[in-house]
Amino acid sequence: MATGGGAKNPKRRTSSGTRSAKSQSRASSNKTRTRSKERTDTKSGANSGDTPESPNLELAHTLFNFYLHAATRPTEFWAHSSQVWQEMIKSFAGISNITPAKGDRRFADPIWTTNPMYRALMQGFLGWRAELEN
Repeated sequence: MATGGGAKNPKRRTSSGTRSAKSQSRASSNKTRTRSKERTDTKSGANSGDTPESPNLELAHTLFNFYLHAATRPTEFWAHSSQVWQEMIKSFAGISNITPAKGDRRFADPIWTTNPMYRALMQGFLGWRAELEN
């Protein structure tokens, strides 16, 4: 067996302990292909998590629509905003009549109705959500 260059077996190391030129070229080519595929996947959104069902994309779309609505219809926007604040004030003052929908399991725990602070948070949230849906 020859101990010299690795011309016959590309994985064999030369006497100095380094890979042969052919083996190094192959390894470099594989790394380039892998990096190129990663860049392609990232550009297409495969690695970024921004698929059509992605919460990040949905949030961005919702915020865009919110600010677009605020900019194009400021009077309507401020009317809804004042309604939300009025309902929040009523909630924290203890005079709000908002109750969760029947079967809403998020507020099934009795603490939401017995504790004034939790009740105010629940009513404020429900009022805010109702105005957002309008």
